[in-house]
Amino acid sequence: MPIMRRQSLALAALAAALALASPASLQAAGTIFNDGFECNLDAWTANSNDSGDLFATPAAALAGACGMEALIDDTTGLYVEDQGPADESFYTAQFAFDPQDFDPGEGAAHFRTRIFIGFEEAPNRRLFAVVLKRQALQYSLALRVRNDDGSQGSSAFTNITDAPHTVRLAWRQSSGPGANDGRAALVIDGTPVADLQFIDSDAHAVDFVRLGALSVKAGATGHMYFDQFASARGVDPGSAGMVINEIDYDQVGTDTDEFIELYNPSELPVSLDGLHLVFYNGSVPGVTSLYEDVDLSGFVVNPGQYFVLSTPTVAVAAGALQMFFPGAVTQNFIQNGAPDGLLLYDTGNCHAVDALSYEGPMSPVDFSFGNCGQTVPLVEGTALSASIADSNTTSGSLIRTPNGSDTDDASTDWRFTTTVTPGAANVLLP
Repeated sequence: MPIMRRQSLALAALAAALALASPASLQAAGTIFNDGFECNLDAWTANSNDSGDLFATPAAALAGACGMEALIDDTTGLYVEDQGPADESFYTAQFAFDPQDFDPGEGAAHFRTRIFIGFEEAPNRRLFAVVLKRQALQYSLALRVRNDDGSQGSSAFTNITDAPHTVRLAWRQSSGPGANDGRAALVIDGTPVADLQFIDSDAHAVDFVRLGALSVKAGATGHMYFDQFASARGVDPGSAGMVINEIDYDQVGTDTDEFIELYNPSELPVSLDGLHLVFYNGSVPGVTSLYEDVDLSGFVVNPGQYFVLSTPTVAVAAGALQMFFPGAVTQNFIQNGAPDGLLLYDTGNCHAVDALSYEGPMSPVDFSFGNCGQTVPLVEGTALSASIADSNTTSGSLIRTPNGSDTDDASTDWRFTTTVTPGAANVLLP
């Protein structure tokens, strides 16, 4: 089946697959490999340097002390190779790149070269590639993928400048023969630029990758700089994107305006398919019990957008998504502690996305759903002090501050505010 190209990544369908996060998030969610070229190539499995034409140097540093420079003076490919991927069905990577003064051989009508390739081994087979083009002195990047039958699909080229850029890629294998639901996406400097859909790729998976000046043609000359490489496996939209951002579980009088707000701080849409918000009671010392499990499937949260799970009386800000508690419960859905907790869990990849224990620390919980089963902590870093809590005498809520900030330390990230903002940015006021 042919690969379809879409250039508008705001489409809801994108969220079913390919969100990417910051380097820290990539490294936290199924790390494969990362390297800042400080100041050698030793971390990589192998390299092809053509007698010293590929090397780490301060001149190529796009961050830190050193970066990797490729000095192109013939057709020999210059690259580093990571063999860390192990038959990966869902692979993500990010790197810094500066085309510098690289000329692919325009005078000989050669305009393109590959700078990043994902392979399957035994025999070696290209699965995806980031392609660099220079034509009439204009640089641009595109994403290319291969189907099981050998046919290829490519995105349009996106112009870039002769300056440092952040390149992010995600590739997902199709789910089975005939499913044709593989997917790949490319993000440049935080802007989604390519979304290749309907890829037939179930027969192949990622075993190794190469970064550098690959497939160099006659007449090519110049330099390229690379830096800050990071890769991860199984990074799903939920695990890479969403955070529990605000919770109002206790109001003055009857608790009729309860809500939990999720926020997407990432740069691509996020699908909530397979994400569950799970509620735990910890009021009995040493005993943690699940009292509600809400499936959030069916929603797509765009970059910078909010999703609110609430009672029907909660009015959310314009542009926010809203889902009512199961059964449209009108009051007392969320327990008030002390302590109680929340877990945002990705059942598609068996991965804990975010958690909060409030009004005191809670013991780790044993979560199971379908094929998933693991012990998950509800406390991130240092527990939030029991003195920082929602109130039944003062209107307010618990919020992440600054808005969306997740340092993986609850005592740092969470505060009580008297300004309640369901579906909008958090505001910290005493």
